[in-house]
Amino acid sequence: MATLMSDEVFHDVAYKARNRNHLLAAIDEFLDAVTVLPPGEWDPTIRIEPPAAIPSQVLIFKLMWFFH
Repeated sequence: MATLMSDEVFHDVAYKARNRNHLLAAIDEFLDAVTVLPPGEWDPTIRIEPPAAIPSQVLIFKLMWFFH
């Protein structure tokens, strides 16, 4: 939960969520935009390639508008 709340956009959306479905939609969008690395299951000497596409700012603005 701390990782979610440390993201500025998610933080704002979470506080503006009006019901559980709004919060779950925000979590889904957050998880679609991040790469999760489980601790201890990756070799830190291997370079992790950057994502092919940066998450669209349009999605962020849609979420912000939806929860406003």
